[in-house]
Amino acid sequence: MLSRARFVDRALRSAEEGLIVADISGCIAFANPRAAELLGIPERALVGSNLFSRLGDIKHRAPDDNRRLDRVAREMLMRLVIERTRFESEIQVNDTPPRYCTLRLSAVTSGNDGSGQILGIVAALTDVTQQHELQEMKTDVMTLVTHELRTPLTAIQGMSEVLAQFEVDDKRRERCIWLSMTSEATVTND
Repeated sequence: MLSRARFVDRALRSAEEGLIVADISGCIAFANPRAAELLGIPERALVGSNLFSRLGDIKHRAPDDNRRLDRVAREMLMRLVIERTRFESEIQVNDTPPRYCTLRLSAVTSGNDGSGQILGIVAALTDVTQQHELQEMKTDVMTLVTHELRTPLTAIQGMSEVLAQFEVDDKRRERCIWLSMTSEATVTND
């Protein structure tokens, strides 16, 4: 039995995700090294502290924001204990450089199927910083492409409006059309 307990302990400590186990009041009984790393808090400092306070600290709450923290903690507990549903949220765990995690909270129950008395809470942290950065890069590229497409189209539209408003001889009209098409080619080839 002791051998099996050591194996389970090693497995939990080796998990790629950050894992935190707390009792029903939120007192942390276990935190693996990955959780400590993601949160930027020593493993020993996590054990014995309050899970909900630690989550509030992560969000860098202001000193007068205690009511908001209490409300969030009550909401999480209500979902876990009363509604028996999981809680999931993306959180920022570090400012410089920014680091993002998906936080999932689940209830630990006495029944194998999720029923029975609630014994505690399991928090899993998954680092999604890379996905977050890729999404930002995608947004930046789309903004750049949109801007680069608008520039020549604006020139063409402006020239078309001038040609539609004023009487211009055919030779000059052809020159204006050629210039607007040339400016489009110059902008898009850069």
